[in-house]
Amino acid sequence: MNDLLSRTSLQEQLDILTGKGIARLGVPSLTVGEALHGVNAGCGRDYCPTSFPSALGMGASLNETLW
Repeated sequence: MNDLLSRTSLQEQLDILTGKGIARLGVPSLTVGEALHGVNAGCGRDYCPTSFPSALGMGASLNETLW
């Protein structure tokens, strides 16, 4: 991972977070999505959507402490 980070610009690292690939390094675009959702109970008449961290998003962050 450190090797990949050393060969990418800040813009390319941001592109990875948004699912774009880096063709010059052979990193493919992320063409699938993932989202874990739940409902918080006790919100009254309207539901209260909740999102949880997804494995794909944490991995794309290239931040080992998030994993």
